Formats: sequence, C-alpha cells, structure tokens
Amino acid sequence: MLTNFKKEFGNIAPIGYIMRDSGINCIRIHNFPNKRYPEDIKDNKQLLQFYKKLLNELCQNTNLTCYINFYDLGIHDLENTWLDKLDLKFLDNININPTENEPYFVKTYLCKINNDSNDFEKMILDIANEEFDGSVTFYCNYKHNLILISPYPGGVDIFIKRNILYDDIKKKLLSDGVDIKECP
Repeated sequence: MLTNFKKEFGNIAPIGYIMRDSGINCIRIHNFPNKRYPEDIKDNKQLLQFYKKLLNELCQNTNLTCYINFYDLGIHDLENTWLDKLDLKFLDNININPTENEPYFVKTYLCKINNDSNDFEKMILDIANEEFDGSVTFYCNYKHNLILISPYPGGVDIFIKRNILYDDIKKKLLSDGVDIKECP
C-alpha cells in the first residue's frame, strides 16, 4: 500500500498537514459552520453521519484502509480504546522533518476499519476532540484513482492528485450541499 501511495504522491508522508503543505489538490470541509468541536450528543451524531456518508460515497466501501501515524507516543502509551482492536501492520518510520538538521520520525501503520463499527465512531470522535496524538488518513479509490481523506480536529481534508477528479469530487460534494473550501 505504501508503494501505491508513493507512486501516486511521491515521498510525501501520508499526514494531512504535510500533504496540504506540499501543494497537492485539496478540498477542505469544516465539521460545523460556526464552531470547531462537537459540543453535545447531537453534534456527535451529526459528525458521524457526515463521515459515514462522505466515506461511503467517495470510497464506495465500508471496509476502509487507513494509515495511522503516531507522533511522540507509541501505540501502547495511548489510551484510545479503538487502537487495541485494530490489526495494525507496521510500514515505516517516516522522517517528517527532512529539511531540518534534526530529523523527526513518526511510526506509520496500515490497517482496515469498518466505518459501521463502534471503533470507527470512537476514532472519528477522538480526532474531532483532539484526543488522539497522531493522524489518520483513509486511502481509497475513487473512479479507479487514489484519493486520501484526512480528518483533523475541526474538519477533513480530501487530497486528489488528478485535476479532473478534483473538479468531479468538488461538484459532487457541492451537489450534496456540503460547504467546501480550498485548502490553505
């Protein structure tokens, strides 16, 4: 999987803010129009429904492949219960600070998760509430082309290498009434 990723995106780490800074076509969607975090059960439900719909439409599959990157803490140091249930396969230590004198390595793993599972819901809510010290990037094919979907606290970035797909996905999201923005 990392080979396919590198073939499409080069030596960029599968981490949202790094991909965004590299200039890859990116669509940004905020979770809520007037706030950053879910505040109650109603917000949590709305957020989970949005992610399930987005991933079902773009990935056309409920069994999702994702990259999980761990920063300062290791897997066993984190208290996120959904991590314990995933079959994580170690891929690589990736230097996310290659131009600096001091390298900073993150451990990158690959796993599958079903977006109908309680673990998926816990993952999304932990990310949305900044309760996960790492990043998750979903990897899927849209019309036989690789796209990456990277949730972050406050929203989600969708990375698309091909311009024609970028316009197609943007049009699809707009027709669904999603408020999209260009990535900064």
